[in-house]
Amino acid sequence: MKDAIGMNKCETCRFWHNPTKGQIGACIRNPPTPFILGMQPASTLVDPTKAGAQMQPIIRAYFPLIAGFEGCGQHESSAPQQKLS
Repeated sequence: MKDAIGMNKCETCRFWHNPTKGQIGACIRNPPTPFILGMQPASTLVDPTKAGAQMQPIIRAYFPLIAGFEGCGQHESSAPQQKLS
């Protein structure tokens, strides 16, 4: 379905993942984006008393959260495709 400016809405795209059926979902079109959340002591990985013990980054990856009424140029319809006979 297209909005007022002619853009396809995310809620009709096959890449829009919305398990809670709310207004916000995740776009799974591209791989998740990694974020560095902070640093943690290396004590969980190695003995921190050893020389050269370093801090380790805390990295998580997330799909971008978007509203169903938004849209983009990579929209692919989630409607079933009909075969031509």
